[in-house]
Amino acid sequence: MKILIILPNWLGDALMASPAIEHLCTMHPEAQLTLVGSFVSIEALKHHPKVIASYIDDTKKEGWRLKKYSRLCQRCRRV
Repeated sequence: MKILIILPNWLGDALMASPAIEHLCTMHPEAQLTLVGSFVSIEALKHHPKVIASYIDDTKKEGWRLKKYSRLCQRCRRV
């Protein structure tokens, strides 16, 4: 089973979400996780043994956010 997890932007919030991620892995031992989040959130959690892919969400930076978000979604589908 593949699970997409959108992490909180702030490092502390992402770390507080780690027990929920562990619970998901306990409930679904066959799970493969894909993470989407800020740079610091991804750096903190990308080495989890169940993570198969991680994407940095930079859609809030300059430019048209909807277009960037669409491209991010397309990248996530390929996993």
